[in-house]
Amino acid sequence: MDSTAIADSVAKGMGLGVGLGMGLALFLVILAALGLLIGALARLILPGPDPMSIPATMGFGIAGSLLGGVVGALLGLHGRFGFIFGVAGAAFLIWFFRRRKPA
Repeated sequence: MDSTAIADSVAKGMGLGVGLGMGLALFLVILAALGLLIGALARLILPGPDPMSIPATMGFGIAGSLLGGVVGALLGLHGRFGFIFGVAGAAFLIWFFRRRKPA
């Protein structure tokens, strides 16, 4: 939210917290939805059964997107292939944690 939008929301009497709170809530909803989508695609790529909950799928999707974004930025391809790097990062994390032996 830019400074003019904040000033407009305060001028209309909505207060500062309402405009920022709705933006944060929308961001978190979009983050969860995209994390679920990316995590589900990563699970589809990997063969074999994978009994994983929906929140775990979201977590792997979000973490994989972060990992893929870092790798893409290091390679200079962060803008064009972000979604593909996100799915690849999530698939790598699922593969890595699946092959670990339980403690």
